[in-house]
Amino acid sequence: MIIKTPDSAFPELIEFNYEELKAALGHSLEKYDGLVYDESGIKEAKSDRAMLNKLKSAIDSERKSMKARCLAPYEDFERKVKELIGMVEKPINAIDGQIQKIDDEKKSKKKAEYQKFYEEGGADVASLVPFESIFQDKWLNSSTSQKAVEDVIKNTAKKIRSDLQTIDSFGGDMALQCIDIYLKTLNLSDALNEKTRLEELQKQIEQRAEAKTVSVPQARTQTLQMHSPGKDEPGYREPVAVEPTYTLAFRVVNATKSQLQALQSFLKDHNITFERA
Repeated sequence: MIIKTPDSAFPELIEFNYEELKAALGHSLEKYDGLVYDESGIKEAKSDRAMLNKLKSAIDSERKSMKARCLAPYEDFERKVKELIGMVEKPINAIDGQIQKIDDEKKSKKKAEYQKFYEEGGADVASLVPFESIFQDKWLNSSTSQKAVEDVIKNTAKKIRSDLQTIDSFGGDMALQCIDIYLKTLNLSDALNEKTRLEELQKQIEQRAEAKTVSVPQARTQTLQMHSPGKDEPGYREPVAVEPTYTLAFRVVNATKSQLQALQSFLKDHNITFERA
């Protein structure tokens, strides 16, 4: 681009009667310094304000007029330059679109390859934890090597497998509930915290059940004493020792079907009342 307008064509200074106006304003505005209006002078105050606003508008109008005159050639220049820039941007945008499309296809292909690597290398883990749960956008960056990503995938699958084995060792329903928590965050600490919570809950339930079993025989003994007739009363019988009964809550953690059937038969044969939890 060649600018043909010489620098000399631009004014270095916009000259006007600045000093004269400044002195005149200073003299005429001097009377307002420290001026105080009371309620009786409110009409005069409003008149002075209107006059001063008119003077301010007149001065500012000259400023705006000069600014428009100075900017007129620049605004014409700016409009033309933006038109030229738009002509250049048109092919740039077309090229950008093609580059972006190629880059997106490349990333999509790379992501599919990593997903296949994960699902084939750790099918046992992938069946529980979908690829999207472990995927990281930075894997698709050109600066990240394929080997580095595959190492991360293998280590991640290995850790998940190890964590699940740890949770499986909890056994029974507790393991199932803890696995459900783990699969939401893939954080073993969350599963361990859930295990602690369930153990505390089970402990509270057992303590409550034990408290109930202690109170039951005492209550029954008291009832028998209240209604038993005296030795000299009709219907008196020699007291027969009655073995107190208890309530015990327990849960079968692990047993085969035949073992459960055997346990049920034992309870029935010994006249032990039971109910399913």
